[in-house]
Amino acid sequence: MKKPSFSPPGWVFPVVWTGLYTAMGIAKYRASVRKPTIALQLGLNFLWSFLFFRCGLRGTAFVEMVLMLGAITWTAYEFHQADTVAGRLMMSYAAWVAFALGLNYSI
Repeated sequence: MKKPSFSPPGWVFPVVWTGLYTAMGIAKYRASVRKPTIALQLGLNFLWSFLFFRCGLRGTAFVEMVLMLGAITWTAYEFHQADTVAGRLMMSYAAWVAFALGLNYSI
């Protein structure tokens, strides 16, 4: 797989994802809302890895990631309605997925 020039080193991904999942958990706790969007975006996040890495369906993974980014944005909006900090915590997740969308497109 030919990676784009702006692809970060491999060690960056587990570090970033650990922080993002921590932020998502705190945001969920702070928002104290039960919305299907959190489950939807997490499910889409899980599915993307299989589409991209296991099945090699780069185009399908790209479209799926666009849907995931929409779900994350909606979740951030819903969390923001309940708690401003919770909404802001989700924005780091949205920013990372937007960056990953660019990587997916470039590959």
